Amino acid sequence: MIPASPEHREVQQSRLQDATKQALVEFYSGTRDTLEKLFLDPGVSVGSDEFFLQSEAVRYRLYPYLLALVGFDHWRDHRVLEVGTGMGVDHVRFARAGACLAGVDLTPLHLDVTAARLRREGFTPHLVRADAETLPFVGDSFDFVYSCGVLFLVPEIQRAVDEIYRVLRPGGETLVMLYHKTSLHYYLRTLAFMGVVWGDLLYLTRQKLIDWSADGFNYPIIRLYSRGQARRLFHRFTQVNMTVRTLTPAEFPVIGQRLPADFLEFLSRQFGFFLFIRAKK
Repeated sequence: MIPASPEHREVQQSRLQDATKQALVEFYSGTRDTLEKLFLDPGVSVGSDEFFLQSEAVRYRLYPYLLALVGFDHWRDHRVLEVGTGMGVDHVRFARAGACLAGVDLTPLHLDVTAARLRREGFTPHLVRADAETLPFVGDSFDFVYSCGVLFLVPEIQRAVDEIYRVLRPGGETLVMLYHKTSLHYYLRTLAFMGVVWGDLLYLTRQKLIDWSADGFNYPIIRLYSRGQARRLFHRFTQVNMTVRTLTPAEFPVIGQRLPADFLEFLSRQFGFFLFIRAKK
């Protein structure tokens, strides 16, 4: 077999990456019904006033530590960029705090909902449909770049991290959440129970099992990162600190509901599924 040229391999890789991004856009563009079924009361539709209230309440009920970890009020009068606004719940918190705010997302539905959330409270949206690997801003533009649960979807995550570094001013900070490989979600719930006990690995690849166990059936792809891998991704930054959180009773099939909340909180700080990286340029 004649080996493919480097140029051909680059084209193939680029097409694969584009296909992955398009699959993610299509998945998230179809999440309207999923959101209504899983998180909202019957009769509440995406974009309604009740949707905005309920979706915010659900997010901070599930992840109460986010308010202190992000420190929204700290960023008043600072230039803040959110990479991956999602449904805009965190984004509007920055706006309320008085940040000079911009946001990017690849999914049109997310941008529409985030813009509506901002306008509902009297804020002017500064949102761009853009790829995390190619941020549409000049270098040294922002004091803080925030990205929660987005970069593990990016085909070339190192490029995305380097883009964050580029648009941060010297001394600027970033806070990024990735899915944590050294977690009970991965080893206990996904591999041991779903993969072996329930037999999902008999008909799914390990990667597909990871994808679907984390974010639902037919999810395109996610990637998990250890602390060491995350530190290497952020090697250009001068200071890198990590925080691990989020461990639910669901990570312990059968016995999870019987475990004390304090015990779960203790374990979450070592073996939780969310790995937060705070780094300074």
